[in-house]
Amino acid sequence: MYKTAVLKKLAENLGFTYSKNPTPREIILNFSDGENKHGCIRKCPYCNWKDNPLAQYTLYPNIESIEKYLQGFNNDIVTLCGGGDPLYRLDKNYDKVCSLIDYLQNRGHIIRIITREQDNFNTLHKIFPNILGSFSIDSFDELKVDDSQIEYSIVLNRILFKEIIETHGECLKRYRILLREPMGTSDNFKRYEFSQIKYFKNVEIVTSTINNNEYLVGNTILHGYEIFR
Repeated sequence: MYKTAVLKKLAENLGFTYSKNPTPREIILNFSDGENKHGCIRKCPYCNWKDNPLAQYTLYPNIESIEKYLQGFNNDIVTLCGGGDPLYRLDKNYDKVCSLIDYLQNRGHIIRIITREQDNFNTLHKIFPNILGSFSIDSFDELKVDDSQIEYSIVLNRILFKEIIETHGECLKRYRILLREPMGTSDNFKRYEFSQIKYFKNVEIVTSTINNNEYLVGNTILHGYEIFR
């Protein structure tokens, strides 16, 4: 789980002081190509991106757009996310990804990457050991990084929820668990059903509400409701 002590240490390694309770800043990347227009090789049943009009284009910000988006923010966590998978075809997009991470770290930010490309993240982590990772719950056995620098996210429905508990329940005690939209997890479902599961009694559960979040999408600043309709 992302403990404050870990974030402070990463910031110290990067040469700045971590500010508690940072404002979320998220940059959507989409490395669209002829093989996968939505920049991802996965076929997640809950995906609401692959049919999005934005998914048909390469999304990669220029420096001016990043500066505008991050104006007034320092020492915050900046998330690289999809769209497609930000580490899709890392062999092809390696220079762009590394350049962006390097720029943001030098600007004074801790970088968090939401990805399902575990091998690509392992490769990137060797070069940038201070990055954070956010992974799908089915990635437990594929990662080779410090537990303190990773979290697991779950896009839930009731069937998947039951399956996760039965197969990964003991493991969930160790991690920060992020419940991601968009799936049918009503407040009543979360409050009641999670309180009944022993595995979650000592786990920090964070709900992601994408509608009101601001994202840098290519060179345009958008809210979640403007992207994921």
